[in-house]
Amino acid sequence: MGSIIAKRVGTDILKFNTFEKEIRICIYEEITNGRKLTEIINQQHENIKYLPGHKLPHNVIAYLDVVETVKDADILLFVIPHQFIERICNAIKSHIIVFIYLLEFLSCEVAEGTFCEATVGSRNYEHGQLVKSLIQTNEFRIIIKPDKEVIEVLGALENIVAFAAGFSDGLGYGNNTKAAVIRLGLKEMVEFCKEFFPAHHTEIFLKSCGVADLVATCYSGHDRKAAVAFVKTGKDIKTLEK
Repeated sequence: MGSIIAKRVGTDILKFNTFEKEIRICIYEEITNGRKLTEIINQQHENIKYLPGHKLPHNVIAYLDVVETVKDADILLFVIPHQFIERICNAIKSHIIVFIYLLEFLSCEVAEGTFCEATVGSRNYEHGQLVKSLIQTNEFRIIIKPDKEVIEVLGALENIVAFAAGFSDGLGYGNNTKAAVIRLGLKEMVEFCKEFFPAHHTEIFLKSCGVADLVATCYSGHDRKAAVAFVKTGKDIKTLEK
C-alpha cells in the first residue's frame, strides 16, 4: 500500500509549486530476484515484489533508514502494518505527523484505478485538506473527519469482526450467518467507541473507515482469509499471518 500512495503523491505533487518534489518512501530491505529491493525501486522505478507492473514516478526515492526518510519533512503519511507503528513512532517522535487511515487490503484495487474511498483523520482541517489535495483523484475519494483516534481504533476492531466472519465462512455457514456476524460486530464497535471515546461523532461509522471498511474486510480482508484457513487447515493464526 505504501508504494501505491507514494505513486499517487509523487504524481500529484508535481502539480504544486509549494512542495518539494522528492517523495521519500521508507522500505524494509529485502532481496528480490537476487537484488536489493531499494536498488530495484530507485533504478527501475518499480516495487516488483509488492506492486509489480506499476511504474513509480522518478521523484519517488526509496530509503532504508526511517529517520533519514523523514528528515526535514513536514508531512508524514503512515501506511504501515500496525505492529510496526510503536517502534517507528519512537524513532521519529520529534517530527510532525499527519495521520491518515487507509484501507490496506484494497491496495490492488487502488493500483488498478477502481473507485474507492479512504478517511483522513485530522483535528486540524487545513492539514486534512492538504493531505486530500495530495492524494484524492476521480477514482480515490478522500473524506476528512476529526475523530482520528476513533478512525484508528475502528481499523483494529473491524479485523476482529473479520476473524469471526472468516470462522463462519470456514465452517460453511451461509450469508445470513455472516450478515448477522457483521451486524453484531458493528454494534459492538459502536458500543466500544461510545464507552472510550464519548465525544466522537456518530456519523463516523457510516464513513469509509466504518461500515464500508468492515464489509470489505469481512469479505476479502487478510484476517478473514486467515480465519478460513485456520478452520480448514488447523494451523495456528500466528503461522497463517506470516
